Amino acid sequence: AGDMMEALYIIIHTFERLDKTERGGFIVRQRASRRRVQSKTDAGSKGEGENAKEVDDANELGAGEPKEKNPSEDVAANDGKGEEQAKAGEENDGGKGTAAADKPDGDDAIAGKEAEKGNASPQQNKSQRMAPLELLENESETDSDGRMALKESTFDVNHRLSQELTAPLLINTLTFVLENYKSNSKQLNSSVVGILKRIVLPDSLNLLPCVWHLSFLLVMEKILSDTSISGNASFSSLIQICKYITRKLMDRLLPELTEDMDSFQKTAKTSLARITFVDLLFWKNKRDAEMLRDEYGWHNKYAHREAIRKALADEDEACGAGILKSIDKLAPSASKAFTEGDEEELKEAYDKFKDREDLVDCLVEEMNFRFKPRQLRTELKRLGLAVKSKAKKPKSKLTEEELEKLKELWDKHKGDKKRMKVIAEGLDFKYTTRRLGSELRLMGLMEKEEGPKRAKVTGEQVEKLKSAFEKHQTSATFMEDIEAEMDGSLTKAQIKRLLKKHGLERRKITKLADSSDEDSSDEEDGGKAKASPWELGDSD
Repeated sequence: AGDMMEALYIIIHTFERLDKTERGGFIVRQRASRRRVQSKTDAGSKGEGENAKEVDDANELGAGEPKEKNPSEDVAANDGKGEEQAKAGEENDGGKGTAAADKPDGDDAIAGKEAEKGNASPQQNKSQRMAPLELLENESETDSDGRMALKESTFDVNHRLSQELTAPLLINTLTFVLENYKSNSKQLNSSVVGILKRIVLPDSLNLLPCVWHLSFLLVMEKILSDTSISGNASFSSLIQICKYITRKLMDRLLPELTEDMDSFQKTAKTSLARITFVDLLFWKNKRDAEMLRDEYGWHNKYAHREAIRKALADEDEACGAGILKSIDKLAPSASKAFTEGDEEELKEAYDKFKDREDLVDCLVEEMNFRFKPRQLRTELKRLGLAVKSKAKKPKSKLTEEELEKLKELWDKHKGDKKRMKVIAEGLDFKYTTRRLGSELRLMGLMEKEEGPKRAKVTGEQVEKLKSAFEKHQTSATFMEDIEAEMDGSLTKAQIKRLLKKHGLERRKITKLADSSDEDSSDEEDGGKAKASPWELGDSD
């Protein structure tokens, strides 16, 4: 791998020197695009096929009609047979002489047989005996058969290097070589630094995101944290390029948000920083590196959006307003920041339309669709301006017949203690009591019962509860005494919950029996044991 890096650096340096010495760039040969040319044989075969098809059609048409024989045609046919027989005899007599004259000798005969056997043309045999360069020159001279031809073009060094140096396999190999930076030779480290500079520097390929990978960053962290090479002049260029890559990455991960940026730009920067953490997990080719370098093209989208907004800023027609609204929908979730002038304009518009039911829609239209309804509601709430929300009447899930029956059952059983259970039974338990209660409240027949709100427990009550616990923890009527001590300010459930929360547990008290009681109990048990049924039976 080290030898490959050194050889690659020499090749790159050679290409760059050639590119600088040649004014218009050095010329290279490359293959031209293949052109499909229709040969005459294809056209002839196509014509023959059409003619054959016409003959077949004619034969099919005349197959069903019988032909009449002519005596003169029979005589001509017999004469033709005689002439053919005579001609065949002459060929037999002179066949040996012609065969001997046409027969080739030696190597020519062998070459002829091989050519006939392989059905190869003389041009193909000639191309097989040529060198590769002569073959390419011959192809450039004879391009009529549709083969690849050569053309001269200027060699673009940066384009070629961007294809080769940005391959993930090469970056992985570069990382592997850079891991042994201490044991590498000085020439190898300088070659690695030279390749890295051509990849990451703006005046070269400017594809810095190619090396933004966790494995490569770990190697750079190892180099930068190594204090043994910090003062060594042979490693100064390596440390310098590692610092450059790290600074650029930190600028992307921790973007600087200035006051001149609007919310769109700030959100784009922060979103890009988040997605860069994900990009560090994957190797990137040329296309991926260009997308990451250009920040996924959000600058172009933002400039295009702002140009359209400026062009339609003074448009009062519905068409212009609709276009602006569609542009805002295409924008990211970020909203434009409110300025002092926007706040004054919002207050004036609010005073103008505050009695309207569609207040927010009127404000959006009044402010030329520059802000979304949700953002305007937020700003109004921040400024302390009330906004009437549109009350949506909930839709009932019961049918009209069920609603009428529900009303009848309510009028009949509204005074009962278990009225909701009786009403649910009257509707065959199709709906729960909670659903029926909601329907009755929607109809205005029943009001929502609001129970007493439980007050928060204060610190004084907690201290009073602790003292009551210490005082009455040995009492048989423990909870009743504490409730009386708290004067009814806390319920029994609250007292239990607070005692458990503060770790106040009552110890269990077990009564110990006296020794005299134990003796008497033992005697009683013994007497009972003696008075067993078996003994009673024996005594009788």
